[in-house]
Amino acid sequence: MQRRIAHFLAALALLALPLWAGAQATPAAWPSKPIHLLVPFPPGGPTDITARLYAEKLTERLGQPVIVENKPGPNGIVVYNAMQGAQADGHTLAFVTIGGQVLQPAIQRYMKKPVEPDVNRLLKPVGLLAETPLVLVVNPKVPVDNVKDLLAWLRANSATLNYASDGVGSTTHLAMEMFNDALGIKAVHVPFKGTVASMNAVMRGDAQYAFAGILTPLQLHKAGRLKILAVSGGQPVASVPEAPVLASAAGIAGFDVSSWFAMFAPADVPADRVAKLNAELQAIARQPDVAARFESLGLQTNPMTASALAERVKKEQRTWEAVMERARPAVE
Repeated sequence: MQRRIAHFLAALALLALPLWAGAQATPAAWPSKPIHLLVPFPPGGPTDITARLYAEKLTERLGQPVIVENKPGPNGIVVYNAMQGAQADGHTLAFVTIGGQVLQPAIQRYMKKPVEPDVNRLLKPVGLLAETPLVLVVNPKVPVDNVKDLLAWLRANSATLNYASDGVGSTTHLAMEMFNDALGIKAVHVPFKGTVASMNAVMRGDAQYAFAGILTPLQLHKAGRLKILAVSGGQPVASVPEAPVLASAAGIAGFDVSSWFAMFAPADVPADRVAKLNAELQAIARQPDVAARFESLGLQTNPMTASALAERVKKEQRTWEAVMERARPAVE
């Protein structure tokens, strides 16, 4: 009798094996609930618009709402703190920028401080959303109309120059340190709180030149209140075709600076979910209406894989650390 029961139980176990294996082989459906995209800026402006455009498109494609949550704070710290407690299931994502993901860790290492939070361990790349080169602007009264003449003028007046930036440790600050260092120019850094304030300073003459994201100075350039002389990226920009690429115009090999926005996820999110999200982001970026909307904001789409974005982050961190070690800027 006992033998028969043992055989019966063994047979039941064998019958259950395919069911158990099938359950193990089938991953949980994703997304299974709304996705929250944490954005480190207040509503409005190019960054928030970028996040909401992608959220709208992802909602259509994934079949679950993608909800933008604005959590403003310096260098994305509020978002990074929130991500530390997020589940690694792909339902909570972070909108990050070069400032928080590249520059801040590089600055902390340059200053020999602990990298806190360690954003490279906390998050992993999903995909690039948009980027924009900076533009080199000057006060209209500066007697130059091209990069060659600007370089001569800067060298002749180096002892009395001020340059403006969006703030200490910002992309515009460190890009100008890189530019000045490459050309041997000494100038006083005058930081401001944001692009509007720094552009006002250049227009008033409190600073003679600056780098800035393209959207604000573009309108001022068209109105004759500022002069855009070059773009900092690797290729010309359609919205300001008269501005050459700075690297070639100034003879600075390798000068290629862009400000970018990207989507990141908790470090332990499954690879298949990152891959699916990345594929969706690349498809969205290639849609003509998305590209046109971004162009109107002075932004460019540049679809890439998650691994390519990870390599870009590492490379840029090394670049900016080297720039700071060489130029020795004040970043506090």
